[in-house]
Amino acid sequence: MSAVAGKIKRLRTRSGLTQEQMAERIHLTLGAWQKIENGITRIDIERLTQIAEVLETSLADIINGDEGIFVHQEIGKNENIYNKEVTVNNHISDSERELFIKIIADKDKEIDFLRGLLNDKKSSN
Repeated sequence: MSAVAGKIKRLRTRSGLTQEQMAERIHLTLGAWQKIENGITRIDIERLTQIAEVLETSLADIINGDEGIFVHQEIGKNENIYNKEVTVNNHISDSERELFIKIIADKDKEIDFLRGLLNDKKSSN
Protein backbone atom coordinates (compact mmCIF):
# COMPACT_ATOMS: atom_id res chain seq x y z
CA MET A 1 0.00 0.00 0.00
CA SER A 2 1.36 3.42 -0.92
CA ALA A 3 1.70 6.15 1.66
CA VAL A 4 -0.98 8.22 -0.08
CA ALA A 5 -3.41 5.29 -0.16
CA GLY A 6 -2.77 4.63 3.52
CA LYS A 7 -3.32 8.29 4.35
CA ILE A 8 -6.61 8.31 2.42
CA LYS A 9 -7.78 5.23 4.30
CA ARG A 10 -6.87 6.76 7.69
CA LEU A 11 -8.60 10.04 6.86
CA ARG A 12 -11.72 8.21 5.69
CA THR A 13 -11.79 6.11 8.86
CA ARG A 14 -11.31 9.17 11.07
CA SER A 15 -14.14 10.94 9.29
CA GLY A 16 -16.47 8.05 10.12
CA LEU A 17 -17.24 7.18 6.50
CA THR A 18 -17.50 3.59 5.29
CA GLN A 19 -15.89 2.48 2.05
CA GLU A 20 -19.36 2.22 0.53
CA GLN A 21 -20.22 5.81 1.51
CA MET A 22 -16.94 7.11 0.16
CA ALA A 23 -17.35 5.25 -3.13
CA GLU A 24 -20.87 6.64 -3.50
CA ARG A 25 -19.81 10.23 -2.79
CA ILE A 26 -17.12 10.21 -5.46
CA HIS A 27 -19.23 8.19 -7.91
CA LEU A 28 -17.19 4.96 -7.93
CA THR A 29 -18.03 1.33 -7.40
CA LEU A 30 -17.01 -0.18 -4.08
CA GLY A 31 -14.39 -2.29 -5.86
CA ALA A 32 -12.86 0.76 -7.54
CA TRP A 33 -12.70 2.57 -4.19
CA GLN A 34 -11.06 -0.43 -2.52
CA LYS A 35 -8.38 -0.45 -5.24
CA ILE A 36 -7.64 3.20 -4.44
CA GLU A 37 -7.33 2.49 -0.70
CA ASN A 38 -5.13 -0.54 -1.36
CA GLY A 39 -2.81 1.45 -3.63
CA ILE A 40 -3.64 -0.64 -6.71
CA THR A 41 -5.15 2.22 -8.72
CA ARG A 42 -3.10 5.31 -9.60
CA ILE A 43 -4.95 8.43 -8.56
CA ASP A 44 -4.92 11.53 -10.74
CA ILE A 45 -5.03 15.07 -9.41
CA GLU A 46 -8.73 15.50 -10.14
CA ARG A 47 -9.62 12.38 -8.15
CA LEU A 48 -7.33 13.41 -5.27
CA THR A 49 -9.02 16.80 -5.19
CA GLN A 50 -12.45 15.15 -5.15
CA ILE A 51 -11.38 12.84 -2.30
CA ALA A 52 -9.99 15.80 -0.32
CA GLU A 53 -13.30 17.66 -0.69
CA VAL A 54 -15.34 14.69 0.54
CA LEU A 55 -12.97 14.17 3.48
CA GLU A 56 -13.05 17.91 4.22
CA THR A 57 -9.28 18.20 4.10
CA SER A 58 -6.69 19.72 1.81
CA LEU A 59 -4.90 18.05 -1.04
CA ALA A 60 -1.63 18.80 0.74
CA ASP A 61 -2.87 16.98 3.84
CA ILE A 62 -3.49 13.87 1.77
CA ILE A 63 -0.17 13.83 -0.07
CA ASN A 64 2.00 14.90 2.86
CA GLY A 65 2.76 11.77 4.82
CA ASP A 66 2.78 11.94 8.58
CA GLU A 67 4.46 8.62 9.34
CA GLY A 68 7.94 10.07 8.89
CA ILE A 69 7.58 12.89 11.39
CA PHE A 70 8.98 12.26 14.81
CA VAL A 71 8.80 14.91 17.50
CA HIS A 72 11.14 14.86 20.44
CA GLN A 73 10.25 17.28 23.21
CA GLU A 74 12.24 18.32 26.23
CA ILE A 75 11.11 20.52 29.07
CA GLY A 76 13.94 22.09 31.01
CA LYS A 77 14.16 22.70 34.76
CA ASN A 78 12.74 26.15 34.22
CA GLU A 79 9.14 25.66 33.11
CA ASN A 80 9.47 28.61 30.73
CA ILE A 81 12.10 26.77 28.67
CA TYR A 82 10.64 24.54 26.00
CA ASN A 83 12.66 22.95 23.23
CA LYS A 84 11.24 20.97 20.36
CA GLU A 85 13.21 19.06 17.77
CA VAL A 86 11.48 17.77 14.65
CA THR A 87 13.02 15.20 12.35
CA VAL A 88 11.31 14.52 9.04
CA ASN A 89 12.11 11.34 7.15
CA ASN A 90 10.77 11.45 3.62
CA HIS A 91 10.24 7.95 2.30
CA ILE A 92 8.15 8.04 -0.84
CA SER A 93 7.96 5.60 -3.71
CA ASP A 94 8.95 6.48 -7.27
CA SER A 95 5.30 6.46 -8.35
CA GLU A 96 4.39 8.89 -5.55
CA ARG A 97 7.33 11.11 -6.52
CA GLU A 98 6.08 11.11 -10.14
CA LEU A 99 2.59 12.01 -8.92
CA PHE A 100 3.95 14.92 -6.87
CA ILE A 101 5.93 16.17 -9.87
CA LYS A 102 2.79 16.00 -12.03
CA ILE A 103 0.74 17.81 -9.39
CA ILE A 104 3.33 20.58 -9.22
CA ALA A 105 3.50 20.82 -13.03
CA ASP A 106 -0.30 21.02 -13.23
CA LYS A 107 -0.35 23.74 -10.58
CA ASP A 108 2.39 25.66 -12.44
CA LYS A 109 0.31 25.52 -15.64
CA GLU A 110 -2.75 26.74 -13.75
CA ILE A 111 -0.78 29.60 -12.20
CA ASP A 112 0.60 30.61 -15.61
CA PHE A 113 -2.92 30.52 -17.09
CA LEU A 114 -4.35 32.63 -14.28
CA ARG A 115 -1.48 35.12 -14.54
CA GLY A 116 -2.23 35.40 -18.25
CA LEU A 117 -5.87 36.14 -17.50
CA LEU A 118 -4.86 38.81 -15.00
CA ASN A 119 -2.46 40.40 -17.47
CA ASP A 120 -5.14 40.37 -20.19
CA LYS A 121 -7.59 42.02 -17.81
CA LYS A 122 -5.03 44.66 -16.80
CA SER A 123 -4.22 45.35 -20.47
CA SER A 124 -7.88 45.79 -21.39
CA ASN A 125 -8.46 48.32 -18.59
